Amino acid sequence: MSEVADKVEKLSVKDNKGASKKKEKKQSQQSSSPLYLEPQPAFLEERIKLFDELKAKYDAEIAAKEKKPIKITLKDGNVKEGTSYETSPMDIANSIGKSFAERQVISKVNGKLWDMPRPLEEDATLEFLDFEHPEGKAVFWHSSAHILGESCECHYGCHLSHGPPTDDGFFYDMSINDGTTFVNQADFGSLETIATKAIKEKQKFERLEMTKEDLLKMFHYNKYKVQFISDKIPDGTSTTVYRCGPLIDLCVGPHIPHSGRIKAFKVLKNSSSYFLGDAKNDSLQRVYGISFPDKKLMTEHLQFLKEAAERDHRKIGREQELFFFSDMSPGSAMWLPHGTRIYNTLVETLRTEYRKRGYEEVITPNMYATKLWETSGHWQNYKENMFSFEVEKETFGLKPMNCLSEDMRIQTDRGFLSLDEVKEQWKDIKIANYDHETKQIKYEKALNFLVKDEMNHKMVEFCDYDITAGRGKAGGRDISLLVTEDHDMFVQKGRKVKYHTIYDTNSDKEVVPFQKIPARDLLEKGLGVRFLAAAENGIDVSAAPAAPYKTALGITESQNLDFLELYGFWLGDGSMGQNMTSGNDIIFAARKESDIKWLHDVFEKMNLHKDYFRVRDRTLDMVEFRVSDSKWKLFYKEYAEKYVFSGVYDSNSHLNTPKSGKWFSSWVWNLNKEEMRAVIEGIRRADGDFTTYNKNIYTSSIRFRDELIRALLHAGYSAKFNLKYSKGTIRGYSPVGQKGNHKIVSPKVYENFNESTKRKYTPIKAKYDNWVINYAEDGSPSGKQCVRPNLYSDTEIKRVDNYVGRVWCVTVPTGLIIAQRVHRDADNNVIRASRPIVVGNCPGHCILFKSRERSYRELPWRVADFGVIHRNEFSGALSGLTRVRRFQQDDAHIFCTPDQIGTEIAGVFDLLKKMYGIFGFEFKMELSTRPEKYVGDIETWNAAEKKLEGALDDFLGKGKWELNPGDGAFYGPKIDIMISDALKRWFQCATIQLDFQLPSRFELEYRSESNSATERPVMIHRAILGSVERMTAILTEHYKGKWPFWLSPRQILIVPVSPKYYDYAEKLKKLFNDEYFFYCDVDVSGNTLPKKVRSGQLMQYNFIFIVGAEEEENYGVNIRNRDIAEEQGKNPMVGVDSVIQSLVKLREEKRSDNKL
Repeated sequence: MSEVADKVEKLSVKDNKGASKKKEKKQSQQSSSPLYLEPQPAFLEERIKLFDELKAKYDAEIAAKEKKPIKITLKDGNVKEGTSYETSPMDIANSIGKSFAERQVISKVNGKLWDMPRPLEEDATLEFLDFEHPEGKAVFWHSSAHILGESCECHYGCHLSHGPPTDDGFFYDMSINDGTTFVNQADFGSLETIATKAIKEKQKFERLEMTKEDLLKMFHYNKYKVQFISDKIPDGTSTTVYRCGPLIDLCVGPHIPHSGRIKAFKVLKNSSSYFLGDAKNDSLQRVYGISFPDKKLMTEHLQFLKEAAERDHRKIGREQELFFFSDMSPGSAMWLPHGTRIYNTLVETLRTEYRKRGYEEVITPNMYATKLWETSGHWQNYKENMFSFEVEKETFGLKPMNCLSEDMRIQTDRGFLSLDEVKEQWKDIKIANYDHETKQIKYEKALNFLVKDEMNHKMVEFCDYDITAGRGKAGGRDISLLVTEDHDMFVQKGRKVKYHTIYDTNSDKEVVPFQKIPARDLLEKGLGVRFLAAAENGIDVSAAPAAPYKTALGITESQNLDFLELYGFWLGDGSMGQNMTSGNDIIFAARKESDIKWLHDVFEKMNLHKDYFRVRDRTLDMVEFRVSDSKWKLFYKEYAEKYVFSGVYDSNSHLNTPKSGKWFSSWVWNLNKEEMRAVIEGIRRADGDFTTYNKNIYTSSIRFRDELIRALLHAGYSAKFNLKYSKGTIRGYSPVGQKGNHKIVSPKVYENFNESTKRKYTPIKAKYDNWVINYAEDGSPSGKQCVRPNLYSDTEIKRVDNYVGRVWCVTVPTGLIIAQRVHRDADNNVIRASRPIVVGNCPGHCILFKSRERSYRELPWRVADFGVIHRNEFSGALSGLTRVRRFQQDDAHIFCTPDQIGTEIAGVFDLLKKMYGIFGFEFKMELSTRPEKYVGDIETWNAAEKKLEGALDDFLGKGKWELNPGDGAFYGPKIDIMISDALKRWFQCATIQLDFQLPSRFELEYRSESNSATERPVMIHRAILGSVERMTAILTEHYKGKWPFWLSPRQILIVPVSPKYYDYAEKLKKLFNDEYFFYCDVDVSGNTLPKKVRSGQLMQYNFIFIVGAEEEENYGVNIRNRDIAEEQGKNPMVGVDSVIQSLVKLREEKRSDNKL
């Protein structure tokens, strides 16, 4: 649903209207690489050469086959004659009619899909499938995926993984070999251009059977194909490949006759994926596409996508203020008041039906001991999808915590690993830090975390340069490493953002001015340098020279940071001048009252005499502070020779800045991080501002820009800059308030800095997720820590209460994986002590059933639970309300005797028919049978499946439901109910599962009718809405935000025509809300009447009641109905009592229309 809507973000229907060559050329030029990779990969030619050799042999073998007369029976009963190994389904189709043959996508021979050009081998039944047939559509999109794969190989020179059809198109997964190229939207035009060329060439899909040995030879260059071949194809057997143009791919087929059958082709989006869908494997890049045999179908599909985007529940939820998601609790919706109204109404509607149908509602815990889940089978079959909890002396927690102790396990992309196992992966990596006390390099172990799955299954490289690989002798001053301290483990290598270049430890290896910073100099400044352990010997580091400004000016430690901030302010909005008495002046210009006061305060702290002038420069009113103390020559001595006095020698003359602008004095680079931050804050105060996500600094000097970036790195910040930010070039002296050409952006010490997830080139602005790490240690936070806080000014280190031992919490940005503590006994064996969160209410309801002795007279026992459920979904799989980690389910279980199964399932069918009828959904049902992983014996499964088949036949009739083999739950077969929304999209929501396993596992019993024996009940799992969150998403898009009155969060808006009628409006609001429980609001804003009405319409109020003199006098309202166009003007007044009767009826009947 919403995944489909994602595809239309940058699409419109007109995009498909006959893209001309000119447009194609323009699209291809937008890509970051040429249309065709030059040179083309060598494996293309090698692959084709081997294919041609083997194909010639294969064709010769087929030609040598004995030819015999065969009979081909068509679907309508007609029989055609042909010859084995000569006559093909295409020949038969052409004999029926050329236009008929052109419409057919694939054939079916003896019930098996068969390539149209492939000769028949014996007597056969033959059926033709066109694009409208589900199997024909799948084949068409599968073939289109090969065209996409061909385009990707030609454009990127990539290694393809696999490219299957999907329910709404196709995709191809691939790995781009250089490791630095990532698919982005600018490449889509190039891929479409190559695909269009292939389509025009009418490339044939050629089938070839190959042995396993030949396959390994053909695909030796591609480790993914090699793994497919090695794992899936038994030794001594063969399978097929298909060729179209230069592409040859491992594939069982079948395919369309040639690429010319594709008349419309479009690349929709890209994302990341995992090889074989397993996060333990390599991260791949995925490209999605869509194609059709008719351009009209493409136009219709793009229109469908556009409509789906307009209905996107995330968009409507934001516009109507229904819900949102917070980075502080990823995957868990934050429901706003109006969204909560919808949520509660859905639940209450179901509760009402429960009361009518004999259900009893219960409340069960949200957390159970592992033993319960082991009994139910969830732990063995589902634990990877469960949140588990650490326990210490029976203290539980509901949120996952990363406990970094030696007896912990870290969840990595390869499963749970011990801390020692994680350390082993990075044992050769160390961090070097300069110790100012001992004047020696101090070595520490690297931090032993693995970053998230999106970070390509490994820790980000510690260093861009291998300093032992010929780039300079270890210890030499020519060793250049771009580092900024310990923050680079949280950012992705080589990330770029449009219009910005982000500079950090993992920037691209491009030569930029500040990259030439010797490693030794960085160590002197207290910056951590990461490198291989082999390089630790031979680096000679001397003590950093003392800062000259302290001695020259007599700066005390208490004045130090104030002075440095003042110096930074002068770099931004300062100059030099001359006067008749003292000679040279240091000038500080300020305009904002806060800056003027700050300058006053700083000068007093520094005991400096200053002159105060209020002046007007250009169009700006400002204040100049002139300091004449001779000791302050330090400010300008490096610039004096390059400054030229302007104008007449008087008390107000300024020195013009040289063309190169101002720059940092050499002594600045000896400052420590805290001191450098003071200088930067002064610059920002002078020529900067705040935005929501950044601190900005503006400058017109390229040299100053580059030095400022270096200073930001020195201070432990990350920096980026925008080119040509302001309207024009500022030359010479830049008065206060002016903005220069370059906008320097310094994120707030990573407070709002986040990875560009899935390698998409998008602006970085989202706040990070906070994960709490608990690190047990025997010291204070100043001792050894799991995360060094020297980069993060807002890093929080605090003592954790109610926790055994000395445990300190360190809050850090995204990048750490959920960890789980394990406890050990005296023999160091792991003790199970974790408590998983509820993933289903089934075991809890079994405990309720078993809480006392039950009799057959109590059955069926229908128990309902609206408990909260948590599932550990991958962060990349989260999607609005449709895929969340925390949700509420209308979970219910029926405990009954075997004889009651039919009646109970019929009752469930009636309930879902009633609920879906209210929403206006069509529905269909499918039975899912025993999966590959299951519990119990086959005989019990067969009995359960037979019961469900009988219930479906009784409800729908034989042949009116579908079979879905192998898709049942691990504990029993199930019936999935698919609903269709307003766009005719199908969603699976309701589920009915018959379960003979849990009652047995929990040893549930009831006293039989004979009262002398006990019997085991049958358990029926059922949900109608499924997840309330997901159903809300479906309904939002189904109604397009135009909620029916009974479900609407905004039912009535009263608009008084003037303030005179506010009291009457409030009186009506109180009546509607307090006595009849409608959702009614009054617009008392200062807007005009038309604007108030329009605002109410945009917020989708069902009814707008206009009230004025006539309405107040006659106790009535003037109604405007949201869904009736002709009622948008002034209408006859209606009495309030009559309106209330109509509204109550409309709500009680739960009609989808909006008619009173």
